Amino acid sequence: MINNKKFHILIIDNNEDFNNQLSEKINLYKFNTTQIFKEDEILECITKSHSEFDLILLNIDFDDDTSTKIFDFISSHTKSKIILLSKEDIGEKREEYFAQGILDYHITSRKIDHIVDDIVDTIYSLYTNKKEVILIIDSSEIFCKKLEKILLTRNYQVLWVCTAKEGLEILKNNEISLLILDMEIEDINAHDLLEGLREMYLLSQFFVLALSKNKSPSIVRDSLKNGAKDFLMKPFLYEEFLLKIDILISSLRNKKIANEQTQEIKSSLKSFKELLDSSIGAMFVFEEYICVNCNNEAIKILGYKSKKDIVNKKIFEIFTDISETHKKELLNDTIEHNFEDTIISKGSIQYEVQIKERNIVLNNKMVKIIALLDITDLKRNEKIISQQTKMASMGEMIGNIAHQWRQPLTAISVAAGGIKLGYELDMCDTEETIHELDNIVDNTKFLSATIESFQNFLKDD
Repeated sequence: MINNKKFHILIIDNNEDFNNQLSEKINLYKFNTTQIFKEDEILECITKSHSEFDLILLNIDFDDDTSTKIFDFISSHTKSKIILLSKEDIGEKREEYFAQGILDYHITSRKIDHIVDDIVDTIYSLYTNKKEVILIIDSSEIFCKKLEKILLTRNYQVLWVCTAKEGLEILKNNEISLLILDMEIEDINAHDLLEGLREMYLLSQFFVLALSKNKSPSIVRDSLKNGAKDFLMKPFLYEEFLLKIDILISSLRNKKIANEQTQEIKSSLKSFKELLDSSIGAMFVFEEYICVNCNNEAIKILGYKSKKDIVNKKIFEIFTDISETHKKELLNDTIEHNFEDTIISKGSIQYEVQIKERNIVLNNKMVKIIALLDITDLKRNEKIISQQTKMASMGEMIGNIAHQWRQPLTAISVAAGGIKLGYELDMCDTEETIHELDNIVDNTKFLSATIESFQNFLKDD
């Protein structure tokens, strides 16, 4: 990926106002810019620091001799990419510049924001183009070399041959993005070649730009019908040629990205379905509160025969028995919920369940995923454990009661025995008897309080 801060742009424009605006807007993208305003500084600057510039923006609104002199000097003394600027369309001269390898040509009367956007797009394309391979099959070696030169300027990888047979060998051993095919190739009929590529499904892997000097309308029609993506009549403008190349490469790149995204989505959906079916709990997927998918555990717990008996049912046709409070919660898509409730299957079997709900966006749609876990056995075991724990606690308490009652019962027994013995021996002391009776009352109160504590322990809550 391009490091904007290390990409150095030289702006040559004697219109100081435009130069400053251009530099300011390019700097918003964090590119490194140098500005030259005066004609006599240009050659000196390039001579001293030409290796620093990745791109030169040259305004050619000098006189013709000066513009040509500056352009030729830049071309011969630097490897910098060049984009030309001018206040007017210079006609045939513009085409000559494209033939010499300029990247683009901008009319300065356009909105400067649009010019800068196009320049930035061109810069980024220099890096993405390095991945693209273009094959040229044309009978003319001179023509192939000419196309190779201007395509290399745009950082495309270029292969070329003068026969279709050689081209087929390259296609067998290389992955290409674009085939530029001369429809008058001599060794094989070009239309047959296109048909063959189509039968081998190669035209789904790369695009074809057909070229021909034949002015017959049928050549265009037959080329496009046989699989060519676009057509150019020879001789053509190099600027038009480059525009078509860039558009075709961009279209192929977008097609590949779309295919990759489609495969990723298919893979994700497959993984999701596998996860859905392998889950130990019941899983339901809802769109607009209508079930669109579920897993095998969902079919089992609800007592249905197949998935089609559940899909397309509304949410509360499935969860008919949950409380009104929980129904309201499931209708709230802004908050995710987790609660316990009861459901009854088609076979009238009651289940205690843990319900977890999540809301996610999938393919630009709000999707509600509900996971349902059967906790009936867990709840039953909890009750058994709770009862066993309570019985153990009761046993412990009864032991404590027995321990606590021994002393007061002994005291009561001793006091009662003392009173009885006093009466039998006619040795009763009224004051002593009252004291013993008070002792009995106090101990019975203690026993009563212990019984109340025991009764409270046995309450349901």
